[in-house]
Amino acid sequence: MEIEKQDRRVRRTNRLLKQALAELMREKDFQEISVRDVAERADINRGTFYMHFSSTYDLLAHLENETLDDFQSMIDQYGGSTQAHDLRSLLEPITDYISTNANICKCLFQNRAASDFLDKFQQLIYENGTMRIRARFPHVAQDTLHSFFAFATFGMIGILKEWLDADMPEGREIIVSHAAQLISGAADAVLLHAS
Repeated sequence: MEIEKQDRRVRRTNRLLKQALAELMREKDFQEISVRDVAERADINRGTFYMHFSSTYDLLAHLENETLDDFQSMIDQYGGSTQAHDLRSLLEPITDYISTNANICKCLFQNRAASDFLDKFQQLIYENGTMRIRARFPHVAQDTLHSFFAFATFGMIGILKEWLDADMPEGREIIVSHAAQLISGAADAVLLHAS
């Protein structure tokens, strides 16, 4: 029972620190944020911060990796469908996640730190999507496939970023519909003719 209580406290402290960092990143550049700033915003002492993370960069890396792991879990649950209309079943939980974690996601999508979250996000989509696209369009050349994924992933990131920047004025359904149509249309237009 004591271990469970400690685990809960650790999770709570980690959550508070990540939320504090996300809030601060909306107020100033990441490079200007100190451990003291994060600890004060989370209402914990600096010693407690250092029990969990070695620096603000370490905290940011954990926040990014946790978010990418969550996206990977959603992709894994999506399964191996290669049908274009099934994109909605992947995009819906992703947009729900982004909406629920808007503060953190907005910071990660806008982050100008020495971090490479968007590159990692694009790589995650590329690695997971290649097999599915190859199954649907087996004869597409690698360079064509690479160009398609560059367009699709950066386009999707752009749609999500714009949606977040505008404080999500459209409902999830509209964003999911637009993204699915754009990606499916691009796949049919480019990859179908390249096969």
